[in-house]
Amino acid sequence: MWGFRELRIKGFATAVLLCVALASFSQEKDRRSRGNDGVDLDEIIQDLVQLDDDVNYEDMYESMFQYQRNKINLNNTTAEELRNIYILSDLQINSLMSHIDRYGKLLSIYELQSVPGFDLVTIATLLNFAEVREQSINISNQPFLKRLLTEENNSLIYRIESPLEDPRGYMPVDSNGERYSEEWYRKFQSRARRNDSTPYLGGSLRHLLRFRVNHRNDFQIGLTATKGSGEQFTWDPSTKRYGFDFYSMHFVKYNVGRLKRLALGDYQLQFGQGLIMAGGFAIGKGSETTQTLRRSNTGIRPYTSTIENGFLRGGAATVEVTKTIDATVFASYNRLDGSVLDTNDLADQFANAAGDEGFNVSLVELTNNFSSGFHRKETELEKKRLVGQAVGGANLSYVSKDRRLKMGATYVHTQYEENFNRQDRTYNALEFNGTKNSTYGVNYSYNWQNFNFFGEVAQSKSKGVGLINGFVSNLSQKVEYAMLFRHYSPNFHSFYGNAFGEASRNINETGLYWGLKLKPSKKITVAAYYDKFNFPWLSSRTDNPTVGDEYLMQFNYKISRKIMLYARTKVENKERNAPDNITKLDYTATGTRKQYLLNMDYNASNVVSMKSRVQFSTYDIGGVRTRGYAIIQDFNFRVNKWTFSTRYALFDTDDSDNRQFVYEKDVLYAFAIPAYNGKGIRTYVVARYKASRKLDFWLKVGRYLYAYENDITVGSSLDEIAGNHKTTARFQMRIKL
Repeated sequence: MWGFRELRIKGFATAVLLCVALASFSQEKDRRSRGNDGVDLDEIIQDLVQLDDDVNYEDMYESMFQYQRNKINLNNTTAEELRNIYILSDLQINSLMSHIDRYGKLLSIYELQSVPGFDLVTIATLLNFAEVREQSINISNQPFLKRLLTEENNSLIYRIESPLEDPRGYMPVDSNGERYSEEWYRKFQSRARRNDSTPYLGGSLRHLLRFRVNHRNDFQIGLTATKGSGEQFTWDPSTKRYGFDFYSMHFVKYNVGRLKRLALGDYQLQFGQGLIMAGGFAIGKGSETTQTLRRSNTGIRPYTSTIENGFLRGGAATVEVTKTIDATVFASYNRLDGSVLDTNDLADQFANAAGDEGFNVSLVELTNNFSSGFHRKETELEKKRLVGQAVGGANLSYVSKDRRLKMGATYVHTQYEENFNRQDRTYNALEFNGTKNSTYGVNYSYNWQNFNFFGEVAQSKSKGVGLINGFVSNLSQKVEYAMLFRHYSPNFHSFYGNAFGEASRNINETGLYWGLKLKPSKKITVAAYYDKFNFPWLSSRTDNPTVGDEYLMQFNYKISRKIMLYARTKVENKERNAPDNITKLDYTATGTRKQYLLNMDYNASNVVSMKSRVQFSTYDIGGVRTRGYAIIQDFNFRVNKWTFSTRYALFDTDDSDNRQFVYEKDVLYAFAIPAYNGKGIRTYVVARYKASRKLDFWLKVGRYLYAYENDITVGSSLDEIAGNHKTTARFQMRIKL
């Protein structure tokens, strides 16, 4: 008989073999395909951002990968599009545009060497995402169906993932309806709780299916379907389940006469600095201290992520009103996860007071992030797509003929079918409650010599104000400087905003940021920022208004063409409720987190590369200091059609305040940034096999081994595993149709 663990491994292996067998039928004579998979997007992204758990790296990876697959034509691009790849400064972008205006279209990529401000390192990085070519043949005269069927930039991806140990939530149910094996219960009786929370309904395998086909500036079509661990494959309309747990589809058409963009299905919007609408990723603070402050006015973007919130579902269109003015209108209807509050007693009180037995009260509490995405148990299914949300609005954008001035105005109205109510807590007193919200604002961007000034101001129905103003300047080819001020009132409500800030939402914050980057030589770069901020209202972790600041400094030294060394230090001072507080009203104390990092990349050859990294942190609050560190060694190599990435890491942290965030190599479209917490070893292997130009396979196996002498468990509740280790496996197949 197969044990539970063996069944899981056997099921995972069977699914992998089935995928390989099915893929073999798809192989045919290869045609030449565009794109280049050689650039390491993981490396580029981790150099741009500071790694934590608040950034949508998946969406960022998707966007960067699309630029890699469909390179920007430098002879037919815009400043906004070039800013989206975060490689060129404003000085370089303006210099390139001026060069083309003066001398005509570029004849060759080598002509970039004659553009002021461009060096060989910048050009080499840019070539991963851009190229120089003549205007392509206008294929729009061909029937759309023919263009769709002959487009080579398409792919079908299937991914499965599973833990290889025995989480308690997936164990067979015994006669008492409990998911404990007798061996597990005897071993960890002190930890076990009979009649624990509701067990998971589905198996541990996580599935992802996604299809993409697009042609830049012509069309894009996509389908994404996911089922998470613990969720069921089932067709049950009564619980809003139709096979996979989550579906996302989009169709986007570009440049049809005056219609510049039309989106149907799931999409995002990005206007101004993102105070009202900020679709997609936003980098914010990180080792790139100047160029990532502002947001680009990209307008309508297809939604391609697997995250089950933060997108619009319906339609949007951008129309060219005049050569300098564009108008965008959009409408969306989606259903969000939430929970009905227990209001029976409250309803009776209202009914008695009104003398009306038929009086009815309907109150709904939406989860803070609108959707956790988990639908593994009956209690989670009850919350699935419970509340309808309608969103509509418009945007007007103006661009001057010389492209120096850009202005815009945006209006968004949001309507909920039920009352939006948050928990009855003091810090929620100024949060949005009710069924309706409207937000409107204006934004601008102006280039003057080597300065780019930008900003946005918005107001919500509550009269709360959001304001952001800043500039980025290239004082010379060796000095970049940036400054930004933001103010978000405690009662400013913007559900789809994501402007620059310290907190995860644009509410209850005022701050001033300075950024500086120096390039004293071709081999040395020094970057730094200082950010001062305050929160004038309470939060879930502070019972008083608080202040804080943060600064970072990074030193990059390119020792040779093969060796890159960089060192980083970051210090953050932020108040929160003091630990072990015994007073009725918590008082705050300043917590100081110091982080240090030393990294060396060594590209021995085109076949072998290595990365060595040491991270160390301390956290001080209330006179108590805790520490944490991680030592990481990566080794990457290629052998014919195979590519391997491996890691061996040691980590030791006193508490969650010293978690060590470290990016990991992963399968395509997956960007992993786990938090190393506790004491132990982290290892993984990622293997890619490029069977042909149309068929790729990936396999990642990762394992945590925790250093504890006594019997322990890993995880909590239904994700608890007996033992001191946790292993996961992930397999992915990509077919280019």
